[in-house]
Amino acid sequence: MSAHPTFVVQSGHVELTLAWRDDRYQQLLAAGDARRESELIKCLHSPVFTEVHQQGDLLFLSGADRDCHWSASIEPLPDGFLFDVACRVKAMRYGGIAAMYVGTGLAFEPAESGALAPRVEGSADGACILIVALEASRTQVTPPCTVRFRYRCTTATTARAPARPPAP
Repeated sequence: MSAHPTFVVQSGHVELTLAWRDDRYQQLLAAGDARRESELIKCLHSPVFTEVHQQGDLLFLSGADRDCHWSASIEPLPDGFLFDVACRVKAMRYGGIAAMYVGTGLAFEPAESGALAPRVEGSADGACILIVALEASRTQVTPPCTVRFRYRCTTATTARAPARPPAP
């Protein structure tokens, strides 16, 4: 058995693979021709997962880098996954906390609304999705602190439309 096994979970049309790459687990989400891979962000604190525990279809991840301890749970939805990520920040050396996915297809959205919901941004060509949990320049944070953010990844056809304010 490998020291770093690969984990694969299917949810509807979306498959999630956690595979060891360099010094951490990388996430690969795929549905048909749509593929998104987690990517390290050099100018922001981004998740580092070095351990995975699986209970049925639930995945629990943890890891650490120099400034942050990370934990997450990933659970299946009818056609995608819910990511619940927490970061214990010891020092804020970079401009914020975010997760990034590169590739094409699949939709990402906050799993909750309100002031604490992460912001989901896409590049003009759609090849990069950034899920911003905290921007140090816009939020007063005093480490040590814990930042939690939740988001969904689904096929584009099942993604929920953003909530709209009621009509006047």
